[in-house]
Amino acid sequence: MSNSADYPVNKAVAYSLAPWDHVLAYLRFVAPWERAGIQPIQGNLNGQIYPDKVSEADVVLLQRDFPAHIVAYEEITALARAQAKPVVLDLDDLLLDLPQDHPDRLNHHYAGKLFPILRALLEADLVSVSTTQLADVLRPMNPNILVLPNCIDERVWRLTPRRESSRDKTPITIAFMGGDSHLPDFEPLLSILVEILTTYQGQVIIKSVGMQLPPALLGLKNAEAISFLFNYPGYVNFVQQQDFDLAIAPLEDNLFNRCKSPIKYLEYSALGIPGVYSNLPPYSSLIKHGENGFLASNPEEWRQAILCLIEDPQLRWKMGQAAQETVRRDWLLGNHAQDWLDAYRFAASRMGQQRQQATLPLRLFADLTHQNRLWEEELETRLQEKENETRQLAQKLIEKEQYIAALSEQINLLRRGFLAKINLGVRRLSARFASKSGDRTAQKS
Repeated sequence: MSNSADYPVNKAVAYSLAPWDHVLAYLRFVAPWERAGIQPIQGNLNGQIYPDKVSEADVVLLQRDFPAHIVAYEEITALARAQAKPVVLDLDDLLLDLPQDHPDRLNHHYAGKLFPILRALLEADLVSVSTTQLADVLRPMNPNILVLPNCIDERVWRLTPRRESSRDKTPITIAFMGGDSHLPDFEPLLSILVEILTTYQGQVIIKSVGMQLPPALLGLKNAEAISFLFNYPGYVNFVQQQDFDLAIAPLEDNLFNRCKSPIKYLEYSALGIPGVYSNLPPYSSLIKHGENGFLASNPEEWRQAILCLIEDPQLRWKMGQAAQETVRRDWLLGNHAQDWLDAYRFAASRMGQQRQQATLPLRLFADLTHQNRLWEEELETRLQEKENETRQLAQKLIEKEQYIAALSEQINLLRRGFLAKINLGVRRLSARFASKSGDRTAQKS
C-alpha cells in the first residue's frame, strides 16, 4: 500500500485469550482503541472463535498466545490476506524466553504454545510490543515492530494528590500489586522484609494485592495477601480506596524482566505513593533516584531505601508527588492514543512484504525446543501414569467381578441346598400324611 496515511482504521477485531476487562486486554487494546476512536470487534467470545469477523474490520489483532488455536489462526490470517487487511501480533512479555524459575515455565503453561507464537511473530505484518527492550530482542525475527507503551488511563485513574502524613501515622503500609509469577522476584528480599516487619510490629504492615504471601512471610501478623479477580477497572477502583504509604517492585535480573514494562511504577505513581524498584530497564529510564523513586541493586540498598521511606513521611509525600507528576506529564493514555492509529497504518503499508532477513537466534530455538520436549515428556509421563491407573482399575474390576461371581455361586449352592432340604421335608410330610390316611381307611373297612 503506497500511502499508509490514507488507510482507514475505523474498526479492529481482536482475538485474545484474556477477557476484555482483564489487565492484558484492557491495557493493550481495549482502552487504547476507545481513546483512539477505533470501534472494537470481539473475534472470540465464551469459548467460541469467529474468523468471519475479519470481514467487518480494518485491522486484525492477535494477542499473545492466541495463535495456539492453530486452525482458527490459519483461517483468520488467510481471510485477512485475501481481504488485504493487516495482521498485528501484540506481545507485552518475552514469552519465548521465560526464566528457568518462572512459575509459567515450571508448570509448562506456554510450552505447547511457543512454536505457534513464534510462527505468528514471523508472519505478522506488525508486531506491537510494550517496551524498546522487547522490541530489540524480537526485531531479528520481524523487523516490522513498533513500541506501543502501557499507559495510565486517566478515565479510571484519578491521580489525586495525596496529603502529607504525620510522623506518628501508624501503621505504615507497604504495598505490592502483582500476580504469583513474581514470587521468584521476592526471594532476595525476604530476609529483609521479615526483619523490617519483625522490628516494626504494629507500626508497619505489608499488603500483597494479587500475589500469595511467600512462605517466609506466612504467619506474620503484619503481612497480608489480598486475592483479587483481575477485572482491571474494578482493580483500579479497589487500590485507589486503599491507604498505601509506599510500594516495592523487585525483579530478578534476567532478560525476561528487562523486557517488561514499567506498569507497576506507573500504577504506584498514579496513586501518589513512592516506591523502591529494582535497578533494571523497566524502571531505570523513568526514575531519578531519590527524586521520583528509589532504585536498588542489592539487598542492602533495598533495606536502606525501605527504611528511609518508613521513617520520613515528608520524603514519602514529596517523592510520591514527583512520581505522580511523572505519570501526568509523560504516561497518560490520552496523549498516546494516536500511536495505535499510526502503528496500524504502518502495518497496512507492510502487508505482503517478504521478510527474508528475519532470523531466529540459535540459542532461542534450542531453548524453545528444549521447553517443548520437556513438556512432551511430562505429558508422556502423565499419560503413562493414567494408563497404569487404568490398568490397575481394570484389574480391580476383574477381581471384583470374580468375587461377585464366586459369591453368586455360593448363594446359588446355598439356595439349591435349601430348596433340596425343603423338597425333602415336603416329601417326608407328604409320605407321612399318606401313611396316616391309609391307616384310617383300613380301620373304617
